[in-house]
Amino acid sequence: MKILAIETSTRNLSIAVADENSILAEYKGDSVLRHSQDLIPNIEILLKKTGLGLADIDCFAVSIGPGSFTGLRVGVSIIKGLNMVTNIPIVTVPTLDVIACNVLDTPTPICVILDAKKKNIYSSLYRVKDGDIIRTWDYLLVPPDELIERIDDKDEEILFLGDAISFYGDLIRERLKNAKLADRKYWFPDAKRVARLGRNKFKRREFEDADGLVPMYMYSRECNVRGIDR
Repeated sequence: MKILAIETSTRNLSIAVADENSILAEYKGDSVLRHSQDLIPNIEILLKKTGLGLADIDCFAVSIGPGSFTGLRVGVSIIKGLNMVTNIPIVTVPTLDVIACNVLDTPTPICVILDAKKKNIYSSLYRVKDGDIIRTWDYLLVPPDELIERIDDKDEEILFLGDAISFYGDLIRERLKNAKLADRKYWFPDAKRVARLGRNKFKRREFEDADGLVPMYMYSRECNVRGIDR
């Protein structure tokens, strides 16, 4: 099994080529404004490093959002184009799930929080079981106060991670006394995690219809909407 995974939901472009056991090659770049220019050339470079061609890839895995509207559009459009040329199947991975995979060694619940602008956050809650994440909430687009109110046990130790910590970390600490805020290095998604989750979806044959594939934007008045609860 060979997977080409891409992550374009933030300014940090990430691409990975993986097999069933490991990451064969990886690229990381910075600047959401260059994703459309950098993605294809760096896919070609990674494939050359691994001695593979597109014909050797069994599956495309793409981080589907929520996140940067511009970055997500670029990533989805390019994967759809590659599918059109090669007919290689596509699997999608929600970006919040990708970030949760950064802390698979934690025994506590994981709450991913991404800045959604307009004083809102994207969020979901997870637990780790047998080395994999289990999502226990829907995907949310809510103000931070509402997120905190949704937490049933205010005394439970919960690990928060994601870039919204920069804006709402103090509020979380104030309202949830046992909250833990992850180090910044765990806040962001990358293609290695996309490949890990995409590998599982490939095995289950959870493929997407390329024609109907759109990012998970969640702001319905501004963009096309992908179903929030997956």
